[in-house]
Amino acid sequence: MEINKVCIIGAGLMGSGIAYVIANAGPQVILVDIKEEYVKAGMNRIKGDVKEGISRGKMSPAEGMKLVGKFSTSIDLAEACKDADLVIEAVYESMDVKKQVFTTLSENAKNDAILATNTSTLSIGKISEVVNNPGRVIGMHFFSPVSAMKLVEVISGTNTSADVKESLMEFSKKIGKVPIAAKDSPGFLVNRLLLPMLNEAMKANIGGEGSMQQIDDVAAGKHNFPAGPFLLSDNVGLDVAYHAMKTLEDAFGECYKPAATLTKLVEDGNLGMKTGKGFFNYADGGEPIVDPDVEGEFNILRILAPMFNEAFRLIDEEVAAEDDIDNAAMLGARFPKGPFALTKEFGAGLILQTMRDLESKHGKCYTPSPSLIKLAEN
Repeated sequence: MEINKVCIIGAGLMGSGIAYVIANAGPQVILVDIKEEYVKAGMNRIKGDVKEGISRGKMSPAEGMKLVGKFSTSIDLAEACKDADLVIEAVYESMDVKKQVFTTLSENAKNDAILATNTSTLSIGKISEVVNNPGRVIGMHFFSPVSAMKLVEVISGTNTSADVKESLMEFSKKIGKVPIAAKDSPGFLVNRLLLPMLNEAMKANIGGEGSMQQIDDVAAGKHNFPAGPFLLSDNVGLDVAYHAMKTLEDAFGECYKPAATLTKLVEDGNLGMKTGKGFFNYADGGEPIVDPDVEGEFNILRILAPMFNEAFRLIDEEVAAEDDIDNAAMLGARFPKGPFALTKEFGAGLILQTMRDLESKHGKCYTPSPSLIKLAEN
């Protein structure tokens, strides 16, 4: 399918970022939101990106003007989506809100238009329930900042047609992204790995196994993760992390319940860097400094082994292949290596023993995956 015009719903940081990347690759883009002030703010971000591109020599002023000319805006979704070949929804992470959007798309978009959602955790199949042709509904999950992050998770729902999946895989490549296909499962690939790891760090801290700074220093300073779990959580936004963990809890049960410290911070309105305070205090505008020579020892497997176990569960559930899961973790979460590559480095036997030790101390939430057991015992 030829994709020449794309409708982006949601002019926030993510939506405007997606719009910029797509327009820069050639298609016409119409940016939609519910208020003129939101659309204007989104376009101002896009124009700022264009100016930065010109200042860095990535494009000429004439090319910048041509790029800006590819955009139009609207606050009327029903009208804006009518002639789009692809619609990408990037609104608030709420099933009710997304269903309202897709109901409008079902009634007004072209019959053969691909309807994509940028959801990071919600079920594609459930979103598609309100669409008259659910085969054209698919997940297209970008990562922030959109211009820098290469990964796009292409998520097929229970009804998504093979043609729609292939069209979106090819389109993702055309806009300079690396698409990785996965089946519809809460958290998909990256968040299914990353969120439990962050949550385990919080649980370890609550249990007195390591301070926040110590855990971050060991993860980032000694094991080359781009940021420790607490600094990363503050970067992402604690409300975002909390609601995503709640989605996993709703899907998989109490083992994925957000840690008490995360819940308390969100309830108090301390949401990380964007509010000046989260796990760390950013009131002075600085960030905690990673110390690779931190004294004392925190066993990194306390938080990595449960994450590795999640990766093996993704295999058990046939959500994606090992190589795709590894690539998703590196491209989408900037892990130094994927979970399966890291498992080989640490040794499957040691990972299994760590999970069994955690299971004996904390219960069924740490039961080893059948695939992990099979690998370790063979």
